[in-house]
Amino acid sequence: MIWVFIVLLIGYGNAKSLREPSAVPAEPWPGLALAGLLALLVFAATRAGPRLSWSELGLVRAGSARPAALGLLIGVAAALVALVVLRFPPILDEPVRYAPLLQPDPVGLLLRALVFMPLDTAVPEELAFRGLLFGWLRRGGSVARAVLLSAGAYAAWHLVIVFATLCETNVAGEAWTAVLGALVAFAAVFAGGIVFALLREWSGRLAAPLAAHAAFNATILLGLGLGTVD
Repeated sequence: MIWVFIVLLIGYGNAKSLREPSAVPAEPWPGLALAGLLALLVFAATRAGPRLSWSELGLVRAGSARPAALGLLIGVAAALVALVVLRFPPILDEPVRYAPLLQPDPVGLLLRALVFMPLDTAVPEELAFRGLLFGWLRRGGSVARAVLLSAGAYAAWHLVIVFATLCETNVAGEAWTAVLGALVAFAAVFAGGIVFALLREWSGRLAAPLAAHAAFNATILLGLGLGTVD
């Protein structure tokens, strides 16, 4: 059941990205609908597969404030490091630029970063990867196995969106920079999956990786977008 879920999850994520490959879609509602569908599928899978309690899913409210605060700080710190690398990339003579953010709408960008992206990206992905999948893997094996397998599945979920995003940047200007950029991007996503899983294991709560995920995405998006506003 776990491997079937992993395959279906990877297929769902990449199909979703094929439908909407942009980090700043024109309309938020399709993404929110697909996110809601994924959340429903996750909860249905908890009934169809090995049943997990709310605590095994990481859905524990008591004592979640401190782990969430730490996750937020980690997410912002990691994003700031990434923004420095994107501003001064070692393989380019100019900052990395993402075409959909070259002429951003500041209000729309704030809504995307602080409202819609957490709801259509961070919440459903954390429920699926650090909630259900990590809970299943952790019940049946070691911490290392749960962390590495969930991070690997998480990286595979991003296959389409990584390439689609790179194609919208100046990194894709030459073949060698595109290949190197893709390798770095996948390594970064895999590392992110490891950090999120470790936060989940350390805290026993989904709040920590959820806050880290949402904070990272929002900081990257705002840093890239608002940095281009005159």
